[in-house]
Amino acid sequence: ITHFPELKYAYGLSFTSNGTLYFFGHAEGLGSRNDFGIYRSEFTNGGYAKPELLPPGINAAEGVLNWTPFIAPDESYLIFCSNRLASRQDLFVCFKKPDGSWTEAYNLGAPVNTNSGERFPMVSPDGKYLFFTRWVARGNEDVFWVSAKIIDKLKKEVLGQEKN
Repeated sequence: ITHFPELKYAYGLSFTSNGTLYFFGHAEGLGSRNDFGIYRSEFTNGGYAKPELLPPGINAAEGVLNWTPFIAPDESYLIFCSNRLASRQDLFVCFKKPDGSWTEAYNLGAPVNTNSGERFPMVSPDGKYLFFTRWVARGNEDVFWVSAKIIDKLKKEVLGQEKN
């Protein structure tokens, strides 16, 4: 990030199996809440390329919070926290299409998202479980987990709709 002064911070680092880095950072003027955006930077020639801001389907503006990304090791999906669609702080997922573009963001729904705030998603290395945190009381966040099959099920629905 020191090579890219327009980015003031880099948090929530997540890596693909080939070393591509996803993170959320602060850049003046993004228009999102706290000027946070989710970025991607490829590892090439022994270093990281200039980070690219992911598209508006992921980085909603107008005061929307976009943060705490988790990228699948094969880069097939991205899970992140957002307060879009009048949610408090829910987990959303975007899927990579065959042409390399991303789907719109889909709310992971129950049992992941509740009336409390969910954030900091991560899938276990074996791909079986989705872990995340949830606000349970003022100043208290706990770790929860569910079967990662919820992601596969939603992916089939979303990409099936995209073909029609």
